[in-house]
Amino acid sequence: MFESIGARYLGEPFDDSMGEPSAKAAHSALASGRWAEVETVFRQSDLPRRLLIVEKIASDEKSLDRLEKLGKNSSTSLWQLLWGTSQVSYAWRVRSGLDARYVQKEQFERFWGILLRAKEVLLACVNDGEQTWSEGLTWLIKAEKGLQNPESAQGAWTTLEQFHPGHTVGALAYLELIAPKWYGSREQVLTFIEEMCHSHPENPTLLCLWAAGHAEIWVSESMEDATTSLGYWNVNETRKQVLEAWHQWTATQSAQQDEWHPWCEVAWQNFAFALSQMGERQFARQAFSKQRVSKPLSKPWIYSGSNYYRVQRILLTGQIL
Repeated sequence: MFESIGARYLGEPFDDSMGEPSAKAAHSALASGRWAEVETVFRQSDLPRRLLIVEKIASDEKSLDRLEKLGKNSSTSLWQLLWGTSQVSYAWRVRSGLDARYVQKEQFERFWGILLRAKEVLLACVNDGEQTWSEGLTWLIKAEKGLQNPESAQGAWTTLEQFHPGHTVGALAYLELIAPKWYGSREQVLTFIEEMCHSHPENPTLLCLWAAGHAEIWVSESMEDATTSLGYWNVNETRKQVLEAWHQWTATQSAQQDEWHPWCEVAWQNFAFALSQMGERQFARQAFSKQRVSKPLSKPWIYSGSNYYRVQRILLTGQIL
């Protein structure tokens, strides 16, 4: 393990849009008020890249103002999707990343108010009768989590799994919901991962749920007692499950292909995090070397006390800590 569990992340900014060109194009078009171009880029993108477009726009604090200026398009489901997800992103910034014990009552009230408005719009979007927006459902899980509605979040996940089975990013959002630090348990996390990997062999990127799931359990345990979580990554069961998933993943065609895919990037980064925490330098180095984006994803790296770039440099150059 590279840093103690109590260390704070002090690294460079994250980029959950992964530097995807279509996300940059849509974001630039929105910034210039070219709504027709935003629609075109979105329509021409596949499902994983559409999610990256949403991530790029929602993460920009200026997007809400830009969308308001384009209010004449507010009846379209795409405008509702982008406005609703941008509101969810804004709400979580208002709440901050602090433990709930340290969030002020006024912050919570504002947080919930914003999420309620976002939820209303996202529900209208995902139920527009034309298509089921996987992006909206994924962000609904995030909204319902903040609104303390785990049953409603479960409903959003069930719908997402029905219309877009084996959705890697949606599964990761749901995984966080059922982690002990929110509304679930260790047993729920591990059972969910096993069921997803068994039910969707056609999507091997779901194997990274083992890395992500153990990260969620680790963080949950550290919130209860940091001292008892220090040896989490050395527990035999943890190591066995993560390493078995890693070997299965690297043997797949998806892992061996040269063509970049967003969900493969998600898999490499989650495995890189878990393997580096476990001290498996050779495998972690391999996972880092496969990544093709310039900035880390917020999950799982926000959980690390280590600076992402420092760990990456150590692993790829062979430097000793």
